[in-house]
Amino acid sequence: MSKTKNASATLPKPLPATGSVPFAGKVFYGAGREKSYRLAKAGAIITLDIGKRSKVALLTATSAVFLILAIVARLRCASSA
Repeated sequence: MSKTKNASATLPKPLPATGSVPFAGKVFYGAGREKSYRLAKAGAIITLDIGKRSKVALLTATSAVFLILAIVARLRCASSA
């Protein structure tokens, strides 16, 4: 019987449900603090307002949007080929 590797060793660490806007900008766009807030203002990073000036990035929602955009791009490439 062959030995199998531990599956958890190969899986990436899951994202938390929420995080700071700069953290989301770094994870999804490689952006710094200022650009991350500009991306959030433009709607590229989905946020939740928790006060007058505080925002929390919804990481799971933003990653779902990235997944949908990747699927749409793949379908467009397949239909144009």
